[in-house]
Amino acid sequence: MVDKTVARFGRLDVAVNNAATEGQVGPITDQTAESFAATFETNVLGVVLSMKHEVRAMQAQGSGSIINISSTYGHRARPMPRSTSAPSMPSKALPSRWRSNSPNRGFA
Repeated sequence: MVDKTVARFGRLDVAVNNAATEGQVGPITDQTAESFAATFETNVLGVVLSMKHEVRAMQAQGSGSIINISSTYGHRARPMPRSTSAPSMPSKALPSRWRSNSPNRGFA
């Protein structure tokens, strides 16, 4: 998708990553490795892979901004926890870690 965007418009100035899945609702004792993995793959791995390609395009042009949107489930306790709670936190930390690893590249 990033390559097609750059091919059509010549650059990628802004990217918004906003895909997520709620996962299985219920206590942790009812969660399966498969349901947690599916949620993690969408909510965290999806952001990582999107950012991988977005950063590559933005580094080549010398600037760009990436906005990652995630739920508040990683910040607040809920009576019926979801498997999205844990995967919400890494997606919040990723942008600052990647920005610090792309020094002086014009990233916001």
